[in-house]
Amino acid sequence: DTSVLVDVEKCEVDDANSTNHGYHVHEYSVNETAGDNRCGAASTGGHWNPAARSLDLCSSDSEDWEFCEVGDLSSKHGKLDIPSTGASKVMYTDTNLPLSGAWSVADRSIVVHAANGGAARLDCGIIEEYSESKTATAVFDALGVWGFIRFLRSDADSNVTIEVSLEGLR
Repeated sequence: DTSVLVDVEKCEVDDANSTNHGYHVHEYSVNETAGDNRCGAASTGGHWNPAARSLDLCSSDSEDWEFCEVGDLSSKHGKLDIPSTGASKVMYTDTNLPLSGAWSVADRSIVVHAANGGAARLDCGIIEEYSESKTATAVFDALGVWGFIRFLRSDADSNVTIEVSLEGLR
């Protein structure tokens, strides 16, 4: 099981909420040489979906997660919402988000999409694995969003904790 902590902040705090941001693990690591297209499909590919699952049976009910794309965090856990106060935190556990093996999310990218269910990609980061400490981190530092998403575990048999700290979502 992977424990996930999502901690997000908006860079421009105003009276409006910023809601319904999709976020997904994508197939490839970010191509850093792609400039403004570093988060585009040619760089990060599509959603990480090694079992070729259809979204038809996927839902936020953990009993349905075997029918979800491995990387579809939004469908399994809900989209990212940032209230007008400018910050939001949520914690959850994902039983289908491995850091090792053939379906691992390590060395891939994570993409945050535009508000209100938009398909546009706001920013992305690389999920880098550090084998000595069993840590993988995706760093966001371009296109107006900055922060990190970090995956941690103490050993191969322990649960994985995910920390998310993002600022600049609009």
